[in-house]
Amino acid sequence: TGQSCIPGINTVDLQTIFEEQFVAWTLEDAIAVVGRPDVRVFCEADRVFSFGPVLAHGNKGGAQTTDEGPLADQGNGVTEFLRFSNPKAIPCEVRLVVKPKDEEAGRECPFEVEPTTLTIPAHDSQQVQVSFRPSQLGSFSAMLEASVPAGSDANTNHLEFELRGDGAVPSVSIQGPRLFGDEGGELRLGKLAVGRSHEVKMALRNDGLLPATVRVEVKKPSVHFTLACRPSVTLGRGEQRTFQVRFHPRAVGAWEADLSIRTLGNEAFEDVTIQLTGEGYSDEVSWDLTEVRRPAGPAGARSDEEPSLESEPPSPDDLQLGEVVVGSEVNINFQLTNSAAQPIRFEFPEEMPAPFGEQLRIEPRCGFVYPSSRHPMKLSFRPTEALCAEKVPLACKIATVSFDLEGEGLSPDTASEDLPFTAVEGTEKELPLHISGVADAGVVECETKEICFAPTVMFYSKVHRFTITNPSKISAPFEWRIVGKSAAVYSVTPMAASVPPEGEKEIEVRFSPVEVEDFGCELLCCQPGVAAADPALKIFLGGSALRPWCHIELVEGDYRNRRQADTPLDQKYRVVEIVSLGTNVKNTKRFYVYNPTAEAVDFMWMQEASTGGADVPGEQDTFRCLSRRGTILPGKKFEMSFEFAPESIETRESFWNFCLIGQKVVEYFLIAGTVTEPRVGTSLPCLNFGERLVESSVTEKVSLVNKEHLPFSFTIDKSSFQIEGMPEALHVSPMSGVIGPDSSIDLHVTFKPLQERAFNFNVVCNVKRKKEPIVLNVKGSGYKIHAALTVEEPAGRRSIYPGSPEPLDFGVLQVHEQRTVNLYLGNQSKKNFNFRIQVQQGNRKPRPLPDFDKPPYLAISMGIGDVRAHEEVMLELTYAPRDVHTLEGSTLQIVIPAGPVETMFQIALGGGAKRSRVDFSFLTYDFGPCFIAKDGATMAGEPLAASEDQRYEMVELVATNRDDSDCLISTTFTREPWLDVQLNAAMIEAGSSLRIPIIFSPRETCDYMQRLEFLVNDYTRMYVDIRGRGCPLRLELTSLEMQHVDFGVTIGGESVSKSVRLVNRSPRPVTFQLGDDDEELTRRSVFWSPSHPTTLRPRETCDVELRFLPTTRVAPFKVPLLARCEGGLDLKLLTVEGTCHATEMRLSEH
Repeated sequence: TGQSCIPGINTVDLQTIFEEQFVAWTLEDAIAVVGRPDVRVFCEADRVFSFGPVLAHGNKGGAQTTDEGPLADQGNGVTEFLRFSNPKAIPCEVRLVVKPKDEEAGRECPFEVEPTTLTIPAHDSQQVQVSFRPSQLGSFSAMLEASVPAGSDANTNHLEFELRGDGAVPSVSIQGPRLFGDEGGELRLGKLAVGRSHEVKMALRNDGLLPATVRVEVKKPSVHFTLACRPSVTLGRGEQRTFQVRFHPRAVGAWEADLSIRTLGNEAFEDVTIQLTGEGYSDEVSWDLTEVRRPAGPAGARSDEEPSLESEPPSPDDLQLGEVVVGSEVNINFQLTNSAAQPIRFEFPEEMPAPFGEQLRIEPRCGFVYPSSRHPMKLSFRPTEALCAEKVPLACKIATVSFDLEGEGLSPDTASEDLPFTAVEGTEKELPLHISGVADAGVVECETKEICFAPTVMFYSKVHRFTITNPSKISAPFEWRIVGKSAAVYSVTPMAASVPPEGEKEIEVRFSPVEVEDFGCELLCCQPGVAAADPALKIFLGGSALRPWCHIELVEGDYRNRRQADTPLDQKYRVVEIVSLGTNVKNTKRFYVYNPTAEAVDFMWMQEASTGGADVPGEQDTFRCLSRRGTILPGKKFEMSFEFAPESIETRESFWNFCLIGQKVVEYFLIAGTVTEPRVGTSLPCLNFGERLVESSVTEKVSLVNKEHLPFSFTIDKSSFQIEGMPEALHVSPMSGVIGPDSSIDLHVTFKPLQERAFNFNVVCNVKRKKEPIVLNVKGSGYKIHAALTVEEPAGRRSIYPGSPEPLDFGVLQVHEQRTVNLYLGNQSKKNFNFRIQVQQGNRKPRPLPDFDKPPYLAISMGIGDVRAHEEVMLELTYAPRDVHTLEGSTLQIVIPAGPVETMFQIALGGGAKRSRVDFSFLTYDFGPCFIAKDGATMAGEPLAASEDQRYEMVELVATNRDDSDCLISTTFTREPWLDVQLNAAMIEAGSSLRIPIIFSPRETCDYMQRLEFLVNDYTRMYVDIRGRGCPLRLELTSLEMQHVDFGVTIGGESVSKSVRLVNRSPRPVTFQLGDDDEELTRRSVFWSPSHPTTLRPRETCDVELRFLPTTRVAPFKVPLLARCEGGLDLKLLTVEGTCHATEMRLSEH
């Protein structure tokens, strides 16, 4: 079997081609639904794809691209993606070409298509890029042709439509006062008194096609100017923003500042610098006219949001009287201000200057103004004749004065105008007040005296127009009044207004009879404020009416002008247009026919069979007259009804005759039926969810907008995005409903991919009465997390798989021992992913890893983090037990969030920690008071010779190993001059002991304390606290007189005894033995008791007896007696002296 097939592309389903753009019947429909002009839309009526206005770029001296504001994404033009599909069973090659329509010389085509050739597989589709990059301002158009060279079917081998776009730049105009200077860059804020403020309103208006961002700033800031505006102002199309410039001089002088206004994206043409200028002045005496009502400008009162017309403040000495009617009176209050330290006197002239004269009066004419005060004045103007005055100076003489008073001082409250005074010489001057005003009698004149209307058919109107003039120099207000029995048939426009000075006004009189009668009336013109017995104008009104057989109450539209036909429509036809909002709906047009006669009238509607509209198939079903025959009673109305039920969007026409049977009167009608597509659509043409995790969901809102005055029901076609038997990846809510008139409803679109692939949906929304459905393109793709975990072991890396727990054994450690294992977490996905690490102990809830100080004594180098795509991170897992512990039942979990489902690696931990069983014979030892070593003694802990200082205390610490294995013991203590631990790192066999000497040799009289740290197997720490106190050795005689023992002179053989008492004043016992150096006392027959070693407790005494028993002559001597204490310290207790006289005989050997 086989099948022949012709290659081709889809050329009918344009919604598929423009899936990411708006598709509407006209461009106006799309703009109305979206609410902005810069939309990318395909217009079905004209087969035009419009890019709308796009920022022009690249032209020399023209607009440049911008990185700021709402147009930042248009810096390189706009690119749209179109999808071409192949519905055939074989691949096809498509060629794309853009053909410019404008062949102007030197104008490049801004449209591009890429690629120009593509091959689409069978039953597949591909996207192409169509770009619009205008390099200059203007409108551009071109034709995009897609052809299949191998295709022979004209319906599928060629697709052509027009491309349009406008190159534009943001354009903002400045609204406000007129700017001066050669380039229009100076804003003169005039002359203003110091301390006063003047504000000028200006506006920025965007009249261009694109939104614009404007930077407004003062380049040269000045304390005399203030700008009330944001630095950056964004304006939509047609939007206007007002800002204020204030001038408030703080010192006398001329001041300047620069105001910069720059449009981003169009700096070459709209970078304006406005120089603000103003002058501050200060006068001791000045007019205060702030309360004077100044006449409105030519445009009348202005809103607070409207820009100012004038930039300069009113002149401080310019008093405007405005327009005054001759014979009336106007009163103005103002003040004279004296800021000086001395009083002044003012005086106006007795005669007012021309042309005012006696018509102008000021009260008071003279008086005093005291220091730092104001004097109120009143000006009255009562004109008796017409005049025109423009800044007529009224000289006011002022002078500084002093009062000739005695006694108490003068205050403004007690002062009188008749006080004696003396003018200070040289202070007289004139302070002019410029007065402007116009006085005249505003009158209106007209050449028309009578208006007679031609015979007019009842219920119709005729209009007559005439002009009234005002020859005076002031405005002339007027009001119209119609007098007569039939005044209701006449109307005047305007009924009340004002004629400008020396100007004119057009008046329109309309005659609309509703009955046949006498229409004679008078049109009277009265002028408010003018006392006159007779009206200013009187015009006679007259006319006649004709009674028709019937009156058709029908208002014709502009269909006659819009009608597209080969021949023009005869003027005898009345046009009845029925507009249908959508198709397949009945539309009824109703109008009334009135019988103004006194007899009944029979009528009949007849359709003309000779017109082309009647021969159109289905025409009889399209139009239907619901009131074919009837009778209209006298003075009554009859309702005529036509029904239009279109099935397509083409315009239909039907010609009908309205016949009055008895009167043989025929009226000709054209019943035209037009169809407009309901302006119902989505606020976005496309939703792109991007890449999402599989089984995760995300929801976006898109509005379904109804810009019509009628409600519309809608239904979402589920089959357009849900394939039977496939998992549901898209959900839309609500699936049906009703959109109210001129309102919108939110559609919630939820994307939940269940597979790792790309998704492209065209969600179809069927709207009742709308011929074509609304299509919302939804794109997205699903991806999974592909993570890999390995453990570094001596034999290499071992893989850990998600799901079931994998073992990891740390072995048995000593307490405080530490072991680290490296884990490697890799990311083989397209996207980065996050992870967190937690531990679960038994059936407890998993929790993050605690500190080392708490079980399970685990730490990780990174508890929370992320892994970039196609990379891996190293995680250091450390086990450092602080006490006896086991890891059995602990599971390390590495959790990777992957949407609602989490990927989890589980590692079953094994191992534990034990403490070495080493016991010390003591954990605390106090040496108590110990004698300090003498200067120059050897350091504690060094081997001592027998002749060296032996003053130190020693204790042995016995360490016993009760474990079943040998252990290593060492100490971290470093030898001190007063303490030493004589231990090098040594092994203690199981069950054996080790003696550790600890030597204490104090060097000062103070308390000593030290904690000794021992390490067992380098991890287990054990502590022993050592205390002691250094004290001096104080073995002394109870009395200082005993320090010298004198036996005197004795005779040989005679015995002399002396006794002394020793006391131990030390805090600890002292063991000593009395002696002398080199037996000096023994050779001289001096003996003592006790002669053996003696121990004295603290504060214990001992008597020492000294005997001198010489047998031979002893020469005088003086020898010390010593106490030799333990530790090798000799103390000199006392000095023994004496002599013995005796005869000494010796035998000679010779």
